[in-house]
Amino acid sequence: MDLDEAASHVEALLFTHEKALSVSELAERLGLTEIEANDAVQRLKRHHQRRSIGALRVTEAGKGWILEIDSRWSDCL
Repeated sequence: MDLDEAASHVEALLFTHEKALSVSELAERLGLTEIEANDAVQRLKRHHQRRSIGALRVTEAGKGWILEIDSRWSDCL
């Protein structure tokens, strides 16, 4: 699986889980190495940071990663 596809899979997993997922959990669920899973998380994080529109961001939470609403949108919700 290429990096963009892996990042999309990571996004789907983070979206569907209420708790933070570690890189090792992501790697195990997606059949990736931890390096590949970490690269996918970083790719996804950069993607969300570069978007001029969008309310989501990828954030480190404890020892894992979550997909959350960007704080700029909290007043609107």
